[in-house]
Amino acid sequence: MPKLLNDQAMWDFVVDGYTTVQADLDPEVHAGIHRDTAAVFRDKGNLGNGILAEVPALLDVFQHPNVTGALSSILGAGYRAYPHRHCHLNQNGSDAQPMHLDSYEADENNRHHRSRWAMAFYYCHDVDEGTGPTSVVPGGQYQTTQPADEEVCFTGSAGSVCIVHYDSWHRATANLGDTPRYMHKWLFIRTEEPQRPSWDHAPGFTPDVARPDVSRWDDPDSGRHADLWRSVWNWHCGLAGPNGGDGDAQALCEALRDTSETVRLNAGYALARLGAPAVEPLIEALRDEAMRRLEANLGAGMTNPSYLSAGYALSALGAPAVPALQGELGSRHWPVRAAAANILGDIGVHAEPAAGALSTCLTDGEPWVRRNAAEALGHIGAAAGAAAHTLGECLTDNVEWVRLNAAVALTRLGPAATAAVPALMSALEDDAYYVRANAAHALDAIGTTQATRALRTYRQGSSDY
Repeated sequence: MPKLLNDQAMWDFVVDGYTTVQADLDPEVHAGIHRDTAAVFRDKGNLGNGILAEVPALLDVFQHPNVTGALSSILGAGYRAYPHRHCHLNQNGSDAQPMHLDSYEADENNRHHRSRWAMAFYYCHDVDEGTGPTSVVPGGQYQTTQPADEEVCFTGSAGSVCIVHYDSWHRATANLGDTPRYMHKWLFIRTEEPQRPSWDHAPGFTPDVARPDVSRWDDPDSGRHADLWRSVWNWHCGLAGPNGGDGDAQALCEALRDTSETVRLNAGYALARLGAPAVEPLIEALRDEAMRRLEANLGAGMTNPSYLSAGYALSALGAPAVPALQGELGSRHWPVRAAAANILGDIGVHAEPAAGALSTCLTDGEPWVRRNAAEALGHIGAAAGAAAHTLGECLTDNVEWVRLNAAVALTRLGPAATAAVPALMSALEDDAYYVRANAAHALDAIGTTQATRALRTYRQGSSDY
């Protein structure tokens, strides 16, 4: 049975962006994985996604109750391993990597604050601070500019697994030891939006929002995000919308243009707490920001053009913003349409009234709009089942990351996506690995006789598994 995180561990994850557990298997299991991993690198090189076929005992680690319990706590019980895995070799004598954020494989996802993606870092041998451990920056998962906070090294004995918010700043540190360091990284995704706490929750638990010391929202040096943390915690608990606040909406909207990312984030979440009165000024701010930052966002690597401060505020505000955002799906400016689709997706199940309009966006002439609309429908989930056929048609889109997001969305729709089974069967022959692998996941999630039969045939004849 999965061993779930408790409230304090879950709150620490919300604030810091990582948690560490131990896959306490027989030591020989980890030693065997270590030997087999070293042999693969020696004889075949880095196989990327192919490492599991060569080292199948990795499944014992990622199916360990401590690991599945932590992942279930963070991503919900219905989480899935994403079809990407990679063993990172840090050779002895190496220099440290630059601190960085990972890209989304074959995609340009937005940096969402809510935990729908996670990474797991596993050591198959003992790692200390001198042997090149991976490090993370606590709290950095909410910022796209590198935080000034000190990094924390992930060290531990064989079997240590660090589960990390996907958007965490991290790096491989210098390996000063005499032997190579191996770290197996797997990706996982949420398939269902939270309705209630998915960890070992005590109803009387109250998060310590003031840990560490919380300064004024407009202090650019504080690095503290009390309203943001509270909003993410409430989302994990299945609680919707703002929890009350006061302030000058116009002044807070002006702060969304501040040069400090800390100030912009804190202003956005302060706006969300204002509720419905903040919707109109935020929509105006969104229109302005979507156009004003377009060139810079398109020019930046690994950046969805819908990375916008006003977007985070509207996402956190939730259901009261849905009608206005649905209206923006009809904007004559595609960056505004793409941003509205992205925000509705981040709102998730409470954006169900916009599902029909989002389905229409799947045929938009701009691929960013199609991509964001597909992802949004997946987050709305089974209630967006009427869009399954149109999502299936997106599996032949000429843009890979549109096809990819359509397949992931259909996975999240699960049995409600039966109408897309024929299109998913065809997508199993897509040239792009992540499209066909996610199509296979969708067929598995749908689970009809036809889908199961097609999936079985694919796995028997494919080198992807």
